[in-house]
Amino acid sequence: MKRRIYFSLLISAIAGLVWLGAGVPKGHTVQGHNQTIPEAWRGTWEVTVAYRDQETGVLVATDVTTAEICPGEPVIPPPLNTYVRCADEATANAIGVSCHNIQRMVRHDRCEMFWAADLISQRNGDSWNGTGSWSLSFVGECTQTSHAEDLVVSGTRISTVAACNGQASSLLQRFFAHSRLVPFLEGSN
Repeated sequence: MKRRIYFSLLISAIAGLVWLGAGVPKGHTVQGHNQTIPEAWRGTWEVTVAYRDQETGVLVATDVTTAEICPGEPVIPPPLNTYVRCADEATANAIGVSCHNIQRMVRHDRCEMFWAADLISQRNGDSWNGTGSWSLSFVGECTQTSHAEDLVVSGTRISTVAACNGQASSLLQRFFAHSRLVPFLEGSN
């Protein structure tokens, strides 16, 4: 249960980070919900995401993924908007996400759970870099402990070729594979 809650929080945080999209050119920006990947991102990318505990700075996890990014695929997985309020932004040069949950009581306790995730990332040619964070906070008579992590994204496009055969996953699901995030991104939190 605790791992599932942490994962949900991490996914929320990542989605929030992408939305912020610092430095995104406003002339080509479409803001809102359920944005899709622009053509400029097409290709096969090798992406590393490093997660560090916000309190201690200790490296918690590192995910390295090689996968395709296809135009038209969603930035945020559709089920995520069922659980949290998300905004995302996708342009030829940047992807930003910001997600925050609606206050929710944890059953069996007088405990309120809050989560947030944010990502700011930019593409410069064949390089993708960004930073973000996610957090899970408990308030009240809770047995769970709050947790927060910072993340750093670095990626390299290794090919401009991408089959794009109707991939079902979102950008977040494909590259942010932290064990605490996966259940949340899949909508099973």
